[in-house]
Amino acid sequence: MKKLTLIISLFLFIITNFSYAYDEMAINKSPRGNEFWLCFTRNYKIEAGKKANILNLELFISGDQDANVEVEISSINFKKKLFVNAGTIESIKISPMAEIRSSEIVEEDRAIHITSDTPIQVYGLSTRYQTTDTYLALPTSVLGKEYRVMCYNYGIELMPQFAVVAVEDNTVVTIVPEVETEGGVKPGEIMRVVLNKGDVYQVSAKKDHLSARKCDFTGTKISATKNISVFSGHQCAYVPENIKACNHLVEQIPPISTWGRHFYVGKFQDRSEYRYRVMADQNNTKIYENSKLIDIINAGEFVERASKENVLLTSNKQLLVSQYSLGFNNGDSIGDPMMILVSPTQQFLKKYRFATPVNGEWNHYINVVVPTEVITSLILDGYPVDSSKFEVFGLSRYSIASLKIPFGTHTIAANEPFGLYSYGFGYGYHSFDAYGTMGGQSFNDYIPIADTVPPVAVVRKKESTGAQLIVRDDREEDTGLKRIDLMYVENIYATIVDFDPGSLQAEIIIRNLDKNSVGKLIFSAIDESDNKSTFTICYIKSQLTNKFEYIVNDGDQVECMTPNSYIGAYAKLNFINHSADFGSQGNLLTPGTFSDAQGVGFGLGIAYGTKLSSNSYGSVRLSLENFAGNLLAGDTIPAEYTHDNDAESKIWESTKLDPNIWHVSLSFAGEYYLARYFYLLGGININMAMGSNFDKTRKIAYPDNLLFPDGAAEHTENMDFDSFKSFNIGAFAGFGLKADLDYRYSVIFETYLNPNFLNLVDKGSWKTLGYSLQIGMRYRL
Repeated sequence: MKKLTLIISLFLFIITNFSYAYDEMAINKSPRGNEFWLCFTRNYKIEAGKKANILNLELFISGDQDANVEVEISSINFKKKLFVNAGTIESIKISPMAEIRSSEIVEEDRAIHITSDTPIQVYGLSTRYQTTDTYLALPTSVLGKEYRVMCYNYGIELMPQFAVVAVEDNTVVTIVPEVETEGGVKPGEIMRVVLNKGDVYQVSAKKDHLSARKCDFTGTKISATKNISVFSGHQCAYVPENIKACNHLVEQIPPISTWGRHFYVGKFQDRSEYRYRVMADQNNTKIYENSKLIDIINAGEFVERASKENVLLTSNKQLLVSQYSLGFNNGDSIGDPMMILVSPTQQFLKKYRFATPVNGEWNHYINVVVPTEVITSLILDGYPVDSSKFEVFGLSRYSIASLKIPFGTHTIAANEPFGLYSYGFGYGYHSFDAYGTMGGQSFNDYIPIADTVPPVAVVRKKESTGAQLIVRDDREEDTGLKRIDLMYVENIYATIVDFDPGSLQAEIIIRNLDKNSVGKLIFSAIDESDNKSTFTICYIKSQLTNKFEYIVNDGDQVECMTPNSYIGAYAKLNFINHSADFGSQGNLLTPGTFSDAQGVGFGLGIAYGTKLSSNSYGSVRLSLENFAGNLLAGDTIPAEYTHDNDAESKIWESTKLDPNIWHVSLSFAGEYYLARYFYLLGGININMAMGSNFDKTRKIAYPDNLLFPDGAAEHTENMDFDSFKSFNIGAFAGFGLKADLDYRYSVIFETYLNPNFLNLVDKGSWKTLGYSLQIGMRYRL
């Protein structure tokens, strides 16, 4: 009774463990669609008189929009309609008669046909007592004509199997089995069958008590004249074959066209070991595990290995990869076998939605494989993910984390595509349960593109006596490294760690011979497509910490020396506030008083800076800036004339003073670095105006629609304002940000306040307060 309850719990879990992923850029090649052709393969065996052996088949359907769904199996007169609300999951029970129990017999119209008026995602569930599995259904929009199946070994009189579903009439299916079939077809012999829309053709392996591997269909090639659905797995498998207990395995297999070359397989939380399989579709397929060549296999062959660590699997040609947890009796006493198809990196998505089981005695986890540089953008259920949870995945540009999550529905997203796998293990009452599934992926056809991008290099694990230099050629279309050559060394000892040609990463261990002297290393890296990069590694003193460190530079024409000064150029935008209270003086005549005003000006400048201490610089800056801002003075007495049409009204005029002035600003600044890329800024500046030319404009301020008696709207005269003082002194204070483009070049952004202290006129008051935004480039000398 307890075991039955545990199975029911697992059954309930699978109902809720419906996950889906979506990416608008890959919507036509996602797991969502409007039409599906599915089947249920044989699950375990019928045991007469055992109620617990009753077969339960169900479909679980969800969508982002409301959906009207129809499910039909013509041969058994099964037809149901259901309405699925957006964002919910609806289940529908399928008659046990839908299970395909035959081998090598065309089951006419036995496929499950699903249609919907909006895109949906579908999971299938097949469960008997202690043998349960689900699969992610693939819509017709992602199907193909060529497949290879992934199964597992013979176990306890139960066999590997696969099934083909036709989605169009007159589909000719060709099968080349890897092992003998139950019907007696020998390995390598051609099986050919013609199927019509909705027909299902299942094939089981023949028992071989002497060799479990001789019963394994893995690698069997299936091709068709039209698109087909393919399902493969096992009636009930031990993983591995000598570890109890068995579970039904089934997955809908993606077409060969969607396979990839780079896979990141993470270890399972709470499990000491897992197994993985790598299958090839082409001859001379090289298999690399963590950048080490482990095998070269031909079309239809596979490699199975056990691992206790995270594994990076790569190849020169396309692969299909599956991951398995082990049976309960492997020593962990946790869970049972499960199977996950691993997504290649080119099918990663930027956003996923997934669900865990109902609340209970379960530990739920997700393995997240994300580019290291975008970890901070990862958002789980609206909150940033703790970056400290991640560890770098070997020598790669990816990192991985195993995150424990509560039960329920979840969303996760990042700025760049990443991989997601959801799994869990029961404890206490649910100790014998386990689940696992791919979080989702796109199913775009993989079209190889020529590798034209050379390798890159980064410094990692810096220490006082040396560092680890990583050379990578691991982008989606990269072909891997061929050779690394040391070209020049000075005060650096370098060791290239052995790597196999075709590896995506390699490492160079570097060590400084004299830790207080400048060092230099030049090397080249060539990939398998003969793209070449050259790098110069400089061991120089940091500007901020005043300690030596390793800097990576592109090219071989780099001088390695500690920069103590820089030159730069910049542009600036000035927001100027004029605080004025003056009237007529010198040759400026006005009946009013000038008051506060604002203006926006700009300038260009150059700078020279030199190091003063380990975290401070002094600089001299010279700029040319315009003096912006129009001052306005309203008359205090009305005009001595009236307008013909408004004789009773008083007329008021105003004076506008508009400078036509550029000034030269000489500044002396100090920069104090609080962090490598952030500093406080302050100093004094001396301004010298280049002239005192102003436009003085008289206009009628009230009524504002009147013109002067001569018909003019305003009167402007250019004047040399003899009371204007061209010399001024000010101060400024603010902060700056520095972004290094490479060893020599940096982009600078500064913002600061700039009050000027001296009065700009002989009589009255006129001072300015500026707020400046400045952007520029620096070159270290």
